[in-house]
Amino acid sequence: MSGLFVVYRSTGPDRFPRRPPYFDKLLCLRSFLLSFRRVGGEKRILFLNDGPVPDERVALMRRWGSVIDLPGLGNGPSFRRAVESALAMPDGTVAYLAEDDYLYLEPALERVTGVFAGHLKITNPNVAGGIAGILTPRLEATIRTDLTVRLLSTQSGGTVWRQSAWATQKVGGISIEGGQVVFGARDPKTAYGPMVNTIVNIVTRELWSTWQKQ
Repeated sequence: MSGLFVVYRSTGPDRFPRRPPYFDKLLCLRSFLLSFRRVGGEKRILFLNDGPVPDERVALMRRWGSVIDLPGLGNGPSFRRAVESALAMPDGTVAYLAEDDYLYLEPALERVTGVFAGHLKITNPNVAGGIAGILTPRLEATIRTDLTVRLLSTQSGGTVWRQSAWATQKVGGISIEGGQVVFGARDPKTAYGPMVNTIVNIVTRELWSTWQKQ
C-alpha cells in the first residue's frame, strides 16, 4: 500500500501524576483519531496493545483499525514490534509511530510536512579484555547501536534536519576469581530494545514538546 500507515502502541495503566486531572489515555486516543480522520487518501492504523487495555479504549480502536494484543512484552520488545510492523510496509508508505500518552491538535497529522528517514546499525558483540582489581583477568562482551536520522521535506525532497547518536551495552563477562572461572551473560537481543529507545530519545529530544510550570 501507499499513503499513511500508523502503528499506535498502547498499554493499560493511566499514570500521569504531573498532568492535569482531565488528562488520560482515552482522551489522547480520541484526539489522535480526530486528527487521523482529517487525513486524506489511503490510510490505515494498527493498534499494538501491550498487556490488558480497558474495554472502552479497545472498542474505539476496533472501529478505526486492526488490533493486536501483545502479552505484556514490556517497553523495549513492544517498541521493536512496532518498528518491525512499520518496516514491513512497502516502499512509498509513510509510517508513523504513535504512543498512547500524547494529545493531538486536529490538524496535526493532516499538516505533516516532512518524513523521517533513518539508518540503524547494530554491531555483533565485541570482546575486550583487561586486568581488574589485583591481577584478576577479565573479558567483557559489548554491543553497539548507531542511529542516523534525517528529516526530509515532502515538498522539496531536501534534508531540513539531521541528527545521529550511538549507545553501547555490556552483554557478558568472564573473569577468574580465586582460581574459579566466573561467567555471566545476557541475550544480546534483549539489550537492543532499551538501547534503541535510548538513541531514539537522544536524536529526537530537541523535537519533543515540553511542559512548563508557570
